[in-house]
Amino acid sequence: MMQPSMTLSAAAIALGIAALFAVWPIVGKITGAHGLWVAILVTIGSLLGTVIIGGSKLTSAEPPTFYTALILVGAGVLNGIGMYFYPMFVGHAYIPTAAFIATVVIGMVVMSVLFTTLVAVIAPSAGLPFPAPQVFVGVLVMCAGIYITAN
Repeated sequence: MMQPSMTLSAAAIALGIAALFAVWPIVGKITGAHGLWVAILVTIGSLLGTVIIGGSKLTSAEPPTFYTALILVGAGVLNGIGMYFYPMFVGHAYIPTAAFIATVVIGMVVMSVLFTTLVAVIAPSAGLPFPAPQVFVGVLVMCAGIYITAN
């Protein structure tokens, strides 16, 4: 399967989405609210934002099968666990906010490549292409960035 290339407009959209995601942990720390409240309120806000922006499209979208919905809810539970811990550490006075957020973001990229590779090997019928060799070079560079940030 041929892997699509990243266009300049797709990269710009990705950076815009990254900016939207990067705001809440910093605002949460500035407010001084407990990490659990930050996680809950941001999750509620995320639901509202999604429904407000995409609600009209929801009625025309085909609903997922029960099995698909179950898998997605399970993924949401895992995300919720991450949402519990993330603001706890972002808001901690002894953890450098910018370095921690950068490490999480880089870690998400690394984990995405690892999970994609795992799925491509274990379940080729899922249709995920095996990542290109240069992706693995990028992962190594990111791991080096995590190491440098941590030290």
